[in-house]
Amino acid sequence: MIKKAVFTLILLTLLFSCKKDRLNGDLAILEGNWEWVYSIKYSHSLSSPFLTSSQTILPSDVSSSYGLEFLKQGKVLLIENNETKDKYRTVFTTFESSIYCDLIGNDSYDFVIDVNNGENYPMRGCVNSDTLVIYYKDFPLPSFSNSNFNVNYKNFFKRVD
Repeated sequence: MIKKAVFTLILLTLLFSCKKDRLNGDLAILEGNWEWVYSIKYSHSLSSPFLTSSQTILPSDVSSSYGLEFLKQGKVLLIENNETKDKYRTVFTTFESSIYCDLIGNDSYDFVIDVNNGENYPMRGCVNSDTLVIYYKDFPLPSFSNSNFNVNYKNFFKRVD
């Protein structure tokens, strides 16, 4: 009786602690490999004079290559120089037909992923059949803030499979 109760407790813990959304239905558009093609760096001053600038960052401007792989079972791999840098569970808080996306075409979607069930900064973006745009704090290029500036990146990827 005790063994059965312990087994049930362990099984329930595993089922509920590893929440992730499988890439079924419309989510399947994300499944596969994505290669980083460029980022747009946005810098904003936080004090007067309030200045804003943008700069395009190409792969030739940095010493690493980057990619993402979305797995059907609900995980995303962050890849740097052809090696997995991080692996996260995906829980979608938003996935809807895009009305704000920067991508052209009817089949584009906006999304917000609570990476590792909200343990990490959320991954926001939009996707269509061949292009993925993400805003993510630490990948591929790290965003940052200090008392003077706020720097963020809009990252563009293309499908490679």
